[in-house]
Amino acid sequence: MQAFAFIEKLRSLGRPMFSVTDAERIIDKPRSYIRIYLHRLERKGLILRVERGKYLLRDADPLILSTSLVTPSYISFLFAFYLHGLTTQIPRSIQVVSPSSKKRVLSNEIEVEFVKFAPKSIFGYQKRVVRGGYAFVAEKEKAVIDCLYYKRNIVSFSDILNAIPECDIDKLVIYALRMDSSAVVQRLGYLLSLNNIPIPRSLKKRVGKNHVLLNVALPRKGEYVSEWNLIVNEAIQ
Repeated sequence: MQAFAFIEKLRSLGRPMFSVTDAERIIDKPRSYIRIYLHRLERKGLILRVERGKYLLRDADPLILSTSLVTPSYISFLFAFYLHGLTTQIPRSIQVVSPSSKKRVLSNEIEVEFVKFAPKSIFGYQKRVVRGGYAFVAEKEKAVIDCLYYKRNIVSFSDILNAIPECDIDKLVIYALRMDSSAVVQRLGYLLSLNNIPIPRSLKKRVGKNHVLLNVALPRKGEYVSEWNLIVNEAIQ
């Protein structure tokens, strides 16, 4: 089969990301032939090998790849903020929450980075149609909660603070409690208070006994807020 016909067939099937088995069904040739065929297309720059046995059309949107490699998974953190219009920062990579560890993948010069969460913490995302396919993206509320939960600071707390008024506050609280993390509760409670948003009793009841850092990546120095048992160690604008 001519390369153009093969690629157009994948597009018509809505399969910008495909496997050796998918190609075998389309071309109807032995697997040994298919592997050589795909290798030649890769050398010509028409397709991209993303991992063993999986390929992506060269001009496909990297968002499609990002949540296709692991199921379930969804885009979160800074890239989700960017997609929701909650930050002016331009992300250099796509952060994907998944239940398993996975090496970073490069697609169209954009890096896809995987962040491992426990399966019970993977929720609050929706299907989003993109050019040539779809991806799964965190809701605004879940993207905020993920930032408060994860031990690495990907999004500035100034951006998180400014994102909160754009969220459904009831959903934000429900998601925070569902993460079963007193640190998330304490950080969220503090940021809600900075936004002059009434604090639900359900949140106040879940404040932990341990001092929590606002930003775990910074030194344990800053103002102590007793109401939330929180050390504010990052300046927020």
